[in-house]
Amino acid sequence: MRKEILAIAAAALFGTTAAFAQGTSPATPGQPPVDDTYLAQCTPQATKEFCGCIVSVADLQIKDPTERMIFYAYTVGEFDKAREQRAVLPAEQNMKFNAVLQRAEAMVHDRCDKLRPQKDAAPK
Repeated sequence: MRKEILAIAAAALFGTTAAFAQGTSPATPGQPPVDDTYLAQCTPQATKEFCGCIVSVADLQIKDPTERMIFYAYTVGEFDKAREQRAVLPAEQNMKFNAVLQRAEAMVHDRCDKLRPQKDAAPK
């Protein structure tokens, strides 16, 4: 698993203030309960646009609610929790989920990282 992408996503989650990335859509009412739980956890710490971007990636890549919970745990840096949740998945599901998770991570990098705030070029 590419921990650096997850770390980038977690860093973006906690420090995002930039505008909504082009080509992504915010989460809409009526999301599955796991999405609502994630959005409730995410929005106090990041912009709605960033949180919506993460949910839109899950919408495109991850249909199973348990797998979505694991994905969301990874995106907020709860690696131990995510590993514990993955450990209870059947081996075949875990193997398939690994491929889905890698695609989702790449999509987070491509779409959601644009929401990270720009760092100043020179310290003040």
